[in-house]
Amino acid sequence: PDLTANLTDGTSKLVTSFNFNAMAPQTVAALGGDHGTQCAGIATAAFNNNRGIAGVAPNCHLIGARLPSPATGIAMADAFMWAAGFNTGNPNFPPLPGRTADVISNSWGVSGAALSAALRDCFDRLAANGRGGRGCVVTFSVGNLGHVQFSNQRTFAAYERNIAVGASINVNPTSPVNSANADPNGNTNNINVAVDTRTLYSPFGPELDIVAPSHTAYNAAGGGLIDPTTSAVRVGNGALDGCPGPVICNDYATSFGGTSHASPTIAGVAGLVLSVNPSLSLVEVREILRTTTVRIDFANTNPIGQWVDNDGDGVREFSQWYGYGRVDANAAVNATRDRTPGADIVGFG
Repeated sequence: PDLTANLTDGTSKLVTSFNFNAMAPQTVAALGGDHGTQCAGIATAAFNNNRGIAGVAPNCHLIGARLPSPATGIAMADAFMWAAGFNTGNPNFPPLPGRTADVISNSWGVSGAALSAALRDCFDRLAANGRGGRGCVVTFSVGNLGHVQFSNQRTFAAYERNIAVGASINVNPTSPVNSANADPNGNTNNINVAVDTRTLYSPFGPELDIVAPSHTAYNAAGGGLIDPTTSAVRVGNGALDGCPGPVICNDYATSFGGTSHASPTIAGVAGLVLSVNPSLSLVEVREILRTTTVRIDFANTNPIGQWVDNDGDGVREFSQWYGYGRVDANAAVNATRDRTPGADIVGFG
């Protein structure tokens, strides 16, 4: 229900949802699990409806797309192009969405898979021609690989046209923790952690753009989530009652996290930015996200994680652990509102 409510303009939040695995409209019964529902809730769950949670961009529309599995690069590319409003010519595809995607969030990846020519061309076209030539904002989680470089493991996230999203530790973390992923020093037991530092599963890399708060670590005993977040799950499948009154609807659960949680958080902030100014280009949106972040853990001296000056202006603006920093939704929205039209920002990298 949090994903099918009406927006304040009276239109339905859910534009459409399609299962490209079954080549049929998506139904609750055909969902393979709760992961996509959790991602959608973090990005866009409705607000002021007296139930459940609110997403980062609660008054934005939602398109659901379950990718084919197993999938070829062409099959995945076609699903992306459909969401963005491009006709693929596939006669089995549903009609194009009534409202096409401005932002596409991806909380998935194939470790070690090369970026196929079809997907590369797809991401290039989304960046150049999506949103009427202004460019779709495509976010990708960098995976929950631990303290390793994600560049060759998660090539979709590392591609320069996309926004690579890692995870930072949310507020009030459990500390110390025993972690399934070692810290940068190789420790797995009794690791002291703190808010606004790197989660123990979030990988690093020079292609990382930004991080968003998520759960702290995967427990070394059993792999459960330490400090998970709350999101929507399949109707009646959760442990939390999100409905007022005597009717119990367990449509929510405190069980979500990882960089899977971080990607729709960033996508939601991008949705807020474009709600303030729909005319912004992809490059401008990315620049706003980068320049309004909080440079967390700034004093760390780790050879990989330390903040460095990449552009020679004397300001240490980048960390391979955090990209350009931890997202600040309020700052991003305010910067968009106060932005001078026609600012000169070009290029990718």
